[in-house]
Amino acid sequence: MKLHPIALIPELLDLLKYVFKFIAHIIDSIKTAAEGKEKAKRREMFLGERVALYVFELADNIGIDLHKAMKNKLAKNARKYPVKKAKGKHTKYNKL
Repeated sequence: MKLHPIALIPELLDLLKYVFKFIAHIIDSIKTAAEGKEKAKRREMFLGERVALYVFELADNIGIDLHKAMKNKLAKNARKYPVKKAKGKHTKYNKL
């Protein structure tokens, strides 16, 4: 099944909405650490789970194998940023 890129816009907007909510709640949790670490952690996990579910559902709908895509990305990053050269540095890969 091939989807037109325009058809993905509503899905991506939903995903972005939850990503931004997730980030906002993490920032809020940091600001209100007095409410207890465990409660804040549970709230962050709940929002993270929602974001992950949207990502998995979107990938499934457009035919992306997330496991394979993540393995490929990690392998690419390992080549671009070898641990011996990149650990503890924040420089671009072509300047390591």
